[in-house]
Amino acid sequence: MSPLRRMTPEGLEQLGTGRSATVYALSDKEVLKVFLPTYPFALVQEEYELTRKVQEAGIPCAAALEMVSVCQNLSDPPEKSVPGILYERVSLENIMAGVYGSLIAGKTEELNRLLDYYTAFGKKLHTITLPEGTLPDIRERYTENIRKMAGRKLNPEDAEALAAAIRAIPYAPTYLHGDFNFSNVPPPSDAPKLYDVGAAAQGDPVFDLDYLCGGDYMETISPGFIQRTYGMSLEQSDVLRDLVIEKACGDLAPEEKLLFVKRTRLLGLAYLAALDFGMAEYPPELRAGFGMLIHRVLASL
Repeated sequence: MSPLRRMTPEGLEQLGTGRSATVYALSDKEVLKVFLPTYPFALVQEEYELTRKVQEAGIPCAAALEMVSVCQNLSDPPEKSVPGILYERVSLENIMAGVYGSLIAGKTEELNRLLDYYTAFGKKLHTITLPEGTLPDIRERYTENIRKMAGRKLNPEDAEALAAAIRAIPYAPTYLHGDFNFSNVPPPSDAPKLYDVGAAAQGDPVFDLDYLCGGDYMETISPGFIQRTYGMSLEQSDVLRDLVIEKACGDLAPEEKLLFVKRTRLLGLAYLAALDFGMAEYPPELRAGFGMLIHRVLASL
C-alpha cells in the first residue's frame, strides 16, 4: 500500500463528532473524517473499502475519496499520526433532533411526517438487491461481535444461544446501510445521498430497522439511559418504537408483522449485548441480567 498523504485539521471547522471520529469541513465539496488514536486501522480501512464498494454498486452515497494520515502539525513524526478518510461533502442536516423534539413536545402531526419520510426512505433503500457476496453478510458481523463478549459481558452459553438465533434469520441479498438511524437518514431532497455507509452489508431489512426498537433493554441494564442519551422518557421511547413498527409493517400480513416485531426485539438485544463499554470484565450482575434477557427473548421467538 502506498504511503498515505499527510494532512492536518488545524484551522478547519469542526462539523461533528461521534464515538470513533471527528468530522471537519475541508471545503464546500469535501470533509475530513479523523479517527481516534484508539480506533483500529483495520476498521478504518474496512470502512473505506466498503464505502467504495457501495459507490461501485451505484448506490447514491457520500463518496470515499482517499485514505489519509492525519497529524496536528505536518512536522510531527509519523507515529503521532492517526488515520483519516476524505469524503465527498453532503448535507449533514440531522433529523434526529426533529424526531425526538416532536415526540417530547407532543407534536404528533410533525412526528408522523418525519417518520413517514424515514420509513418510506428505508423501504426504497431496501428495494436494492446485490449479487450475493457483494457486501458482508450482516449476520456474521452480529455474531462475531457477540462472540467477542463471550466470557466478558456474556456467559459463553448465552452468547452462543444469541448468536445461533441471529444466524437463524434467513439471508437476503438486500442492500443494508448497516447503521440506519435517524442521524444517518439524509434530509428530504430531489437526490438524497446516504452518508456513513462504512458498515454496509446485505441481509434482511429488519437488521436496518431494529435500531429504534430495542431501547427498553438498555433501560433494564442501565436505568435512565434513554433520558440521558435522548432526552426523553422510556414511555416516549416506546411510543417512537411502536410508531416505527406500525409504519414499517403497514403492508404486512399479521403473521409477518408479528415475526418482524419479534426479530426487532432480538436484534435490539443483540446490538446491546455486542456493545463494548471498555471494561476488561463486566460485573456478575450485568452478565446475569443479560442471560435472563436473552432467555426471555429467545423463548418468545
